[in-house]
Amino acid sequence: PELLEFCKEHGIMLTAYSPTGYAKVQSDPTVVGLAENHGVSPVQVSLAWHVARGYAAVPKSTNSERQIGNLLVRLLVTSSPPRY
Repeated sequence: PELLEFCKEHGIMLTAYSPTGYAKVQSDPTVVGLAENHGVSPVQVSLAWHVARGYAAVPKSTNSERQIGNLLVRLLVTSSPPRY
């Protein structure tokens, strides 16, 4: 929290390293549940978390479908409440 606040005060954009998380994050029950509620992948939940906190998230993918999904993550951040 202190680093993020310092960066915001000084106009520094934090960039998330490996923003999609590793298998441990992608298989976390909370992350998986959020993904299911929003109809997205756990990777997209991870990216949305970074974006919502104000970080730059720069995922790497050579798969064009994943690239499109990564770009659509902004919609998840601004979407309506989850579907139950």
